[in-house]
Amino acid sequence: MRISMKRDDPGFIEGPLGITTYLNGKKVTKVLTADEELGLVVVHKTDEDGRYQITHNIILEETLRGHVRIDLPDDHPLRNMWREKQARQAEANQLDPFRAAVQERFDLLHIPMPSDPREAIEALVKAETAIALSPEVSELAEALVQRGRDEAHTDSKAVYQLRKADGSWIDQTACSYDYNVKHGATDVRKLYTLSSPEHDQD
Repeated sequence: MRISMKRDDPGFIEGPLGITTYLNGKKVTKVLTADEELGLVVVHKTDEDGRYQITHNIILEETLRGHVRIDLPDDHPLRNMWREKQARQAEANQLDPFRAAVQERFDLLHIPMPSDPREAIEALVKAETAIALSPEVSELAEALVQRGRDEAHTDSKAVYQLRKADGSWIDQTACSYDYNVKHGATDVRKLYTLSSPEHDQD
């Protein structure tokens, strides 16, 4: 829990009446800000007689650190407010990794990320789909797949085939295969067969 009398502090509350702050088990007075998680208490600095220390008409502040406990009465309105705030923070913490991952994708695509989560997801899906369907990506994917096949069959023999009108396949030379591929033929294929040791010896 965090409470503060400073308006620009995220833990600001109006008039923290009835709230007691303890540092290492001892009650602390003149508290400006107290944070249990960070283990700090910001107080007005005083001298040995308890008088405020002032410099240039400004009351000095002092940050104390240790085990901090903020005590709220059971009926204090801040108790419910804090529970609601914790619930919202817990929900936000669960979404943070997801938001970070989505933001990373937008950064890689070099496009701005909408603030609305739903709009962000829709924009990301559209962008990813457009890239996946682009001719450049399709050609690259096909090349990578073919490269993987070639590397997987380094010990195999390639068989080049052409599909006839009746749907059957006939063998063709490598030159014919390359020529057909170069001119956009789609009824060709390259297969691999394992080399026969006995055949190689012959």
